[in-house]
Amino acid sequence: MQKLDIRTEFKEKRKSLSLEDKTNQSKKIAQVIVDNFNIDNKIVSAYLPIERFNEIDTSFLIHKLKKAKAKIYIPVSDFNTLELKHLSYDDNTIIKNNEWGIPEPMNGESIGPFGFDIVFVPLLAVDVEGYRVGYGKGFYDRFLSQCRSDTIFIGLNYFENLVEIDDLNDSDIPIHFLVTPNKILKF
Repeated sequence: MQKLDIRTEFKEKRKSLSLEDKTNQSKKIAQVIVDNFNIDNKIVSAYLPIERFNEIDTSFLIHKLKKAKAKIYIPVSDFNTLELKHLSYDDNTIIKNNEWGIPEPMNGESIGPFGFDIVFVPLLAVDVEGYRVGYGKGFYDRFLSQCRSDTIFIGLNYFENLVEIDDLNDSDIPIHFLVTPNKILKF
C-alpha cells in the first residue's frame, strides 16, 4: 500500500476507538514499557498526544518515566525547517498547542538529538522491518537519523497489524521496537 492510503486507513481505525478503549490501551502500553525496558534514569524523548488524531495518551507513560527518574524531553516542531527540537519537561513546563494543534513545551532546557537514550516515536502503522508511516512531513525521520547509533527507537501503537509499505524512500528510518497494548515486536 502507498503511505497515503495507510494514513487514511489507520486514522479511521483510531477514530473508531472509544475514549475508554483509548485510555485503557494507553495505560497498557505504558505498563508494557515499564515491564520490558530499562527506563530508569534514561534521557528520553516522549511526545504529547495530538487529541484530534486520537493518539495514544502518553500521560500514563510520562508518569511512569517520572517515577523512574528519567529525564524527559518533548519535541517542538519547526515547520519552516521540518525539524524537531526538544525541550525538557517537568512540573514547571508550560504546554501550548501550536498552530497545527500539537501540544508543545513553551519553556525548558534544550537538548540535541545525540543526547537521547530512548526515543518514543508516534506512528500510524509499521511494516515487518520497522519502517513506519507517520503524518508525512518527515520530522521524525530527520530527527532519528541524527541520534546516536545506540539510541533505542520505540514506536507506540494501538494496533499490532503490520502493513506493506510500497513507497519507502532512502530517508525513512526504521524503529527498533513496536509496543502495543498486548505485544512487543522487535525489528
